[in-house]
Amino acid sequence: GVHAVGYADCNDPALFLGEAEGTLAVAVPLDDHVADPGAYPLMTAYLLAAAGLELP
Repeated sequence: GVHAVGYADCNDPALFLGEAEGTLAVAVPLDDHVADPGAYPLMTAYLLAAAGLELP
């Protein structure tokens, strides 16, 4: 009964399968070989805003 979001590397199918089965609300595809967190600025801003945690 808990809504969950999972972050998964694109080549790791378990969370995407869970989303397809309806046991996970959203699977967010990421590349776990990206070393620079600045590679995802738009997604980071969106997720923080959606959680009410916008950066100043």
